Amino acid sequence: MKKFKSLVSFLGLSLVIAVMLPACSSETAAPPAASSTTAPATPAATGPLVLQSIEASPSSIDVPYKSKRQLEITAVYTNFTRQDVTAKCTYKSDNEGLATVDAAGLVSVSGGEATCHITVSYTENGVTKTISVKVSS
Repeated sequence: MKKFKSLVSFLGLSLVIAVMLPACSSETAAPPAASSTTAPATPAATGPLVLQSIEASPSSIDVPYKSKRQLEITAVYTNFTRQDVTAKCTYKSDNEGLATVDAAGLVSVSGGEATCHITVSYTENGVTKTISVKVSS
């Protein structure tokens, strides 16, 4: 019985020390961890944004004869942010007898069965990126 009382006393003292020790510390406790439902933070910009690439959606299109399809062009920056730049791009068809594209990125197919490419260019702060979009009818 004496050993049992000694064990209980020891455990009680250990519990008091464990509870009181953090209160005696001069360090500030860390804030509670964010819950798993919190959205991840986006990377902060550490300098000027630099254009990394542009992407077309869709990157390849099959447009029926006498139909139209809208392209959407997105600029991707070095800090991983994205911006719609469709209206700021220049567009050029390599076969205007098959497909033309206006300044807003609207592709119109007026030719028969064939394939052409639309070259999309975007320039920002002296950086130019160019991609090709395949058009089939």
